[in-house]
Amino acid sequence: MTETETVELKKSLAELKQGLISLAAMLNKHGQAELWFGIAPNDKAVGLEISEKTLRDVSQAITAHMEPAIYPHITQQCIDGKHCLQIKAEGWQQPYLALENAPSTSFDEIGGLFITRFNRPSALDASQDAPAIRPETSLKTTQELPQATQETTQETTQELPRTTQEILLQHLRSQPGITTVELARVTGLSPDGVKYHLNQLKRTGKLRRHGPTKGGYWEVVTKADE
Repeated sequence: MTETETVELKKSLAELKQGLISLAAMLNKHGQAELWFGIAPNDKAVGLEISEKTLRDVSQAITAHMEPAIYPHITQQCIDGKHCLQIKAEGWQQPYLALENAPSTSFDEIGGLFITRFNRPSALDASQDAPAIRPETSLKTTQELPQATQETTQETTQELPRTTQEILLQHLRSQPGITTVELARVTGLSPDGVKYHLNQLKRTGKLRRHGPTKGGYWEVVTKADE
């Protein structure tokens, strides 16, 4: 096993957060990614203790921390007699972001049906003067096909939150002098994710920048301004 632009190796699940960041980077660049846990940086298999609960917990973490959500293929593999965890994913809805703040999750198993529920708070919750919007989403996953192929359906029980760009525009209207770092903190996005959406808003004519990076301010363009 060796690392490539689409293959990342991690020694243990303690590196799950770093692994998710690598997963997002590989999907953004190549549209596919392969992440291994239980293999040391010297390419030697060290193994993990893996149970069904481990597989479910890892799947939950990926679903909760990635935006847009992805549904990877997670399997246990034997390398040099050691049990290792393999995660394979594909995605073409770039950009993918590894969220720092995970929503609270709960897991239930009813018969052969796995039900994961998570409350993902809106980025507006980070602002003290913003109303709380907490949609509860139920994700039902059945594992019936060989090779643990997952068929998923997502049911939304409450109104979905505003889009990322709408959230950014609201903060920019109320705080024209806000910095990229501050926007990342209040929205839960990475600084690169914030910069991407700001460039998109400027490109579509919804946002203008006045002045230098330090000391300048943002102007949200309304239809009346146009």
